[in-house]
Amino acid sequence: MIDTLVLDKRNVRLTATPVGAIETDIIADLFKNEQAFSLLEAIVKVGYLTHEVPIVVHRREGLVVAEGNRRVAVLKAIQNPYLAAGYETRILRLVRDLPNRDNLKKITVKVAPSRDDADQLIAALHTSNPRRAWNPDRQADFFQAQVDAGRTLAELKQRYPTVEVGKFVFRANFLNAFRSVEFADSSLTDYARDKSNRRITATLARLYESSPFQALLGLKLDEVSGRLQMTVDARTFAKIAEVIANGIREGDLTTRTLNKTTSPRYESLLEELEEIRNLGMVGNDDSEENIGDEGIGSSPTNSDSDTNPEPKKKRSGRRDAGTPNPKAGDEAESGSKVSPPESPKPNPRRPARSAVLETSQLVVPPTYPEAIKKILFELTKLQVEKFPNAIFDLMRTFLEKVIKAYADSLGEDIRQTHNQRGYVYLSHCLDWLDDHYEKNGPRQLIQVVRKVKGGKLNGYIASQDHLNAINHNHEIFATPSDVRECWDVISSILREILKP
Repeated sequence: MIDTLVLDKRNVRLTATPVGAIETDIIADLFKNEQAFSLLEAIVKVGYLTHEVPIVVHRREGLVVAEGNRRVAVLKAIQNPYLAAGYETRILRLVRDLPNRDNLKKITVKVAPSRDDADQLIAALHTSNPRRAWNPDRQADFFQAQVDAGRTLAELKQRYPTVEVGKFVFRANFLNAFRSVEFADSSLTDYARDKSNRRITATLARLYESSPFQALLGLKLDEVSGRLQMTVDARTFAKIAEVIANGIREGDLTTRTLNKTTSPRYESLLEELEEIRNLGMVGNDDSEENIGDEGIGSSPTNSDSDTNPEPKKKRSGRRDAGTPNPKAGDEAESGSKVSPPESPKPNPRRPARSAVLETSQLVVPPTYPEAIKKILFELTKLQVEKFPNAIFDLMRTFLEKVIKAYADSLGEDIRQTHNQRGYVYLSHCLDWLDDHYEKNGPRQLIQVVRKVKGGKLNGYIASQDHLNAINHNHEIFATPSDVRECWDVISSILREILKP
């Protein structure tokens, strides 16, 4: 019986309770400092789980609880809420209609031969963890399996009242849809379906957990069926998934570059995906695959499954990703199937370079002018292979303006020491920065600044002369390799200047 168990006055949890405290003080302490009320709520909602049995030892005062004091205190408070001072009203409200309240008066305990024996077991329980914890994917898969077995989301929420069931089902549904896409590049398909790659799942979480991304795709979890629905069709979702998968594989999309919905890379990605979505909406016609209200959530298809279903007839209702497949429904105007072109497989010896400049470590301080932020945003969006001249010209502008903003933040006016007829050009900004680092450091960047100033043959691409030539000389143009070489040099200066 619960009444015969004595709470341990020497329990290590009771750091703020006197050694000789009475039982009501011990219970009050556990409720105030050890979240005992949360445990009580769980027992009332889910039931008393018997997989962990309290351990007791015989002492002069009776059966003393060596392990499980919080659990026993909660069971005592369920029988007599007034034992938990300050919580009695809440407890009374919870247990008033508890059907099996009397059944909790009697529990199973284990009796240890001695306190030393009990301490050995307690140490093993609290200083090591032999259980293998479920990772977020496994947690989501568990609840998705319940949905696949026919249980509705409403039933699961009632069955597991203390668990955020909707969050896990949403996660599982989205990951299943993403992994179900058949990309033209089979190596990308294999990469996206690798469940052991935590970089993929962690980066995807930054997207599907964010409100702007959910709004873009119209992601919504059906409260009855537990299926994830979206307003984009399967082909559009596949194109969006391809952009994301490529970005993750190339290292352009990471948890760091997408750490905030206001980060430059997040915003530029959302703009790119919005263009894809809008094009998909414009291109919708009766020949396109559309899926109705069944929703998504089944596991990715196996290799021997039919991964190229015929386009379904158009139906009304919300669309969802189903088992997205960019190959399905790609038809010519004549109605015949058109196989997508084979994408060149990436060189396994060297990872593919990012399509845009690596700007993840650049964060514009809030005190800098808005112009600096807008230029950085554009630099994160422009693709190096497509717009090398625009990027190179913008890099020069960005470098000059950032140095000027940096000087302003230090309360210094470059015109006082470096100017030409009152005007400050890039050369003056670099001369000022050279002098500033010479006096204040960091000294390792002095050579970088001088390399940009110098214009020597072996470093000409990143030099001030070449930066100016791209801007002014109508005979000079930039190549993608010029852009990357110059950015590799000046980015170290930019990182230092933009440091919070």
